[in-house]
Amino acid sequence: MSMSSSSTSLINQSDSIGATKLNESIEHRKNSDERNDEPSRSKNNQIAKTSLLKVPDIRSNNRNIYFDKDSDDLNAKIALVFRVMDSVGSFCCPFAIQRKIQILSQYSLSYDMPLTERLHVIRIAISIAYRAAIEMLVRTSDSSEIISNLWVSLRKKGCQYLGPAIQEEILKLIILALGDDAQLTRKVLTLYILQKIDKKYCSKATKTSVGHVVQILYRSNCFKLIKRKNDSCLMQLKKEFENYEDLRRKHDKEIIEIAIEDGIRLSPGQWSSLLYGDTKHKSQMQSILDKVNAKDSFELLALSLEDIDAKYFEHLDPQERRQFQLFQNLIPLISINDEESLNHSLDDDLFIAIDSASKIAINLMFFISNIYDRCGKYSFFGNPFKNYTVRCSNRQSDDFQHNGE
Repeated sequence: MSMSSSSTSLINQSDSIGATKLNESIEHRKNSDERNDEPSRSKNNQIAKTSLLKVPDIRSNNRNIYFDKDSDDLNAKIALVFRVMDSVGSFCCPFAIQRKIQILSQYSLSYDMPLTERLHVIRIAISIAYRAAIEMLVRTSDSSEIISNLWVSLRKKGCQYLGPAIQEEILKLIILALGDDAQLTRKVLTLYILQKIDKKYCSKATKTSVGHVVQILYRSNCFKLIKRKNDSCLMQLKKEFENYEDLRRKHDKEIIEIAIEDGIRLSPGQWSSLLYGDTKHKSQMQSILDKVNAKDSFELLALSLEDIDAKYFEHLDPQERRQFQLFQNLIPLISINDEESLNHSLDDDLFIAIDSASKIAINLMFFISNIYDRCGKYSFFGNPFKNYTVRCSNRQSDDFQHNGE
């Protein structure tokens, strides 16, 4: 199948597909979340038979049909992603990536696009690759080990996360103590929190632990420091952080930045579960991740993919290893600095971005589909999107939700 010979029909059909694709994806996602048992291979075949656009068997060895190097039709590349999604099932494509692909399908992609639109498209394509890389990492990594590494990284920075409820309590007490332009030393602030904190947290709230929570805000530049001669500095909460939501967002951003600096990657759902004890804050976590994920962090992510521990790589069969290696090779292609592109060939950058993003999305769907068909689940280590937590059995007053293990 030649992309150049079918590009016209693909473009004509992509408009009708794009209008219904997001609703279908949402419905598939809801259905898969509500069922404990994932869809079977017969479900995949049924989806392929009823799809609007047919593709050859995605489990055949001849997969070069999806990567026609002679095609430069950008719209056809996006339409091809929808075709593969129809074939393997939308549950194999993470919902965040589906949304970004849907946004790209609404553009009439061409080399004559206005500069601002072209740069926006490049940014979306880069974000697709970044999110796909995160998916590859969380599906080939043990989430419990990642979370343990996160606690170690925080402690190295003199910070600490005590749990969703107690962390919220401490942040609100900080706002209360430093409201109305109040100024306190760190020691006095810590003692005030220990005096006012709810009794059920007393077993966990110590001078050291509370001081480590304050350190998170100190690192994120939430305080004005008033130096005093021969005495400790006074701290004053900046005006923009006197609201809990704003202070909490800054707090969460600092924790995520510490994690990324040490090569720790979690999905928005995992971050929401870890920091809030639920998955209701996924969009907020995604917003923070989008801001933190600069070009340098993208390059670090590519290195993380290359350095995946051999014991996890052993879980892959030969076909999955080939797909994973191809995915690794594609990642650097899309690490484009769009600011520098203003002085270079934007045509090249646009083609690389769309071409690489479409290939990466397709490879990810193949990879997840193969894992599911062989293991009966989306990941080698259980569901990577949910951080299963239980209350500590040691004491009823401990509100921190630990890993089930």
